[in-house]
Amino acid sequence: MTTSIFDNKEVVPDQDDLKEVLNENIDIWEELMDYLEENYGPLNGEWKFYSKNAGWTYRISNEKRNLIFLSPNDKYFLGTVNMSVKVSEILLDMDFPEKIKTTIKETKAYREGKSVIIDIKNKDDLEIIKTMLDIRDS
Repeated sequence: MTTSIFDNKEVVPDQDDLKEVLNENIDIWEELMDYLEENYGPLNGEWKFYSKNAGWTYRISNEKRNLIFLSPNDKYFLGTVNMSVKVSEILLDMDFPEKIKTTIKETKAYREGKSVIIDIKNKDDLEIIKTMLDIRDS
């Protein structure tokens, strides 16, 4: 199974495709977009097909860095946040659910840091991603 529900390299997803797969959670996606624009904009969003295994991913960046990578799935999406090991250790001291802390702990560390992947299925998950971004970029 691919990371993204969009796994056909020949078909770049559009807003209608996104609304269809995310269903009511399109609101969470759009709230994240608004938050990112307000706090990190101006933004550049781009669909990228990294591999058959990953499928289509929406990369969001600003002039300084890649902010987050979003991979749509059936009624939710994955958010991948790149961070230093030091930031991941700070996040472990946050009041996050144990599932999130376990994900952070178990994510392999590379010289550049960690790429932590979180399921974004509801407003609580959205708030966790926002906090992760804010801590990383503070």
